[in-house]
Amino acid sequence: MSITQQTIKELATKKSYDRGDEYYHYGAIMTPYQRGNLLLAEVEGSEYNFYQVSVTLTDDGDFLSADCSCPYDWGGECKHVVALLLTYLHKRDTIEQKSEVTDLLSGLDKTLLLTLLTDLLQKESHLIDWVETQIKANTQQQSVPRISKSTQVTPVDPTPFTRQTKSIFRRGHYYDVGYDIAHDLNNILDQVQPYLERAEVQNSLLLLLTITDSFIYDSWGEFMHEDEFSEVFERLTSMFTEALLMTEFSEAERFGWRDQLEKWQKQAGEYGYDEVWDMPIATAEDGWDDPLLADILADGYQPQAGEEPPFRGDATIPIRLQILERQGRTTEYLYLAEAADDTTSYVCMLAKMGRVEEAIDYKYLTHVDEVLALAKTLLELHQPGKAMKIGERGLSMHGDPVQLARWVRETAQKEEYRNLALQAAQVAFEGSFARDDYYAIRSLVGNSWDELKPQLLRKLIAGDKYSYDRIDIYLSEGLVDEAVAYIKQRGYGGFDDLRKVTEAAVETHPDWVIERCVQQAEEIMDAGRSKAYPHAIDWLKTAKTAYSHADKTAVWQTYLESLINKHGRKYSLRPSLEGLR
Repeated sequence: MSITQQTIKELATKKSYDRGDEYYHYGAIMTPYQRGNLLLAEVEGSEYNFYQVSVTLTDDGDFLSADCSCPYDWGGECKHVVALLLTYLHKRDTIEQKSEVTDLLSGLDKTLLLTLLTDLLQKESHLIDWVETQIKANTQQQSVPRISKSTQVTPVDPTPFTRQTKSIFRRGHYYDVGYDIAHDLNNILDQVQPYLERAEVQNSLLLLLTITDSFIYDSWGEFMHEDEFSEVFERLTSMFTEALLMTEFSEAERFGWRDQLEKWQKQAGEYGYDEVWDMPIATAEDGWDDPLLADILADGYQPQAGEEPPFRGDATIPIRLQILERQGRTTEYLYLAEAADDTTSYVCMLAKMGRVEEAIDYKYLTHVDEVLALAKTLLELHQPGKAMKIGERGLSMHGDPVQLARWVRETAQKEEYRNLALQAAQVAFEGSFARDDYYAIRSLVGNSWDELKPQLLRKLIAGDKYSYDRIDIYLSEGLVDEAVAYIKQRGYGGFDDLRKVTEAAVETHPDWVIERCVQQAEEIMDAGRSKAYPHAIDWLKTAKTAYSHADKTAVWQTYLESLINKHGRKYSLRPSLEGLR
């Protein structure tokens, strides 16, 4: 994902973006630097805290992922990540470039590397178990064929996992410790994932059992807040379900697992997690032996009029389908996907089996998300013509078409389907009113832009869809009145938008500019935000220009003197105020 203002907004909630924009303008990013594909900084938080923020970039400088030490966990990236990304976008020359880690280490001999690693592990002893598990995971065999009882793998030692899990709870009580514990448990589950992917079922079950036993009976409840462990439990129980579905049990083993899972369920239920173990418990009881499931896998699903598909909403279906595909049982895969009303999985598997026309003509293929998944699959199968055919049809289907339209636009342009690229570009813009979608149309139409632009602007002005980028488009096209009206309608446009509009409107709407700039400046000065005083002065400079355009220079001078008298004891502010005389 390329890093633009639009994509940064899409990565975060509106509130997080606006707060991140504020942090960026207030200079809360401390000494940002870059090591290869890793962008790092400290960001000043509330209550004088500093958070460690990192952004991983692709080789092309696009966004890949981000992490922050703050406790934010409410959807999208946090405000600190937003502030760092805005710094990278707008002030890249201020970011110090440092050597990549591989460059730092590549010239060192084995003895020095061993010394450095040993010293690091002695200083950060909590990493020792992680290093041990990584070494063992990477020295295990790299692949196992189809699951069977005869599959032989080297047994893994669970001791490091036990120590890692128990060590997580040996920490003092502090704010948001529950979030940190949940985060660390997820990191341990990351270490188990390769065993599942290599189909090492017994090792997977052993490690999952070890990890769960290591924390579920401890005093974990006293650290836990209501929502912070939901993701951990969801992932843990899904991994258990996958492992249980990949092996065959004797009746005694089946009952043994069910009893163990029910004990954990009871323990979790004491803290409000009453149903988290339902899926693996049901799996331990029935596995693949449910009579209806067995019939469908054997003979297919024959829907009856008015009948709801029997496995619609069954949380185990994605896991079962993954296992069936891994085992090459494609016909059974189709039967189960149809019985679960999983159109996306059904049509994509048809395409992978070479039954492309069936996939494209499938009567239940009616939603844009399903079409996008199928189109991407067809392109991966080197069938761009078919991908464009279904993509074009999907532009008028149910659902939000923006993501599909953008994908079709980019793909059609690469595959030289020019008319389809333009059609998709217009659908994307009318669904998003995003700046990037607007300019994408301009790049496609070339000399015809002047004919098409008025039509697009009329749709933008008349449309009631919220858009982060309306302001940028309005101002780029000289529509200052429309930009001011939009800010007034929204009540608050974010610092970036408000600054751009006030600067553009000083001549045409001076009284409104005065009101908004004075409000922003006074909030900063009255709160004594010394680091933000330069921003307050910037707002006042714009206000001074607006006073001049309103023929109110004398009013400005009186107002300025009142500010100097009011804030005269703020020695870091007064000289800047006096400089506005």
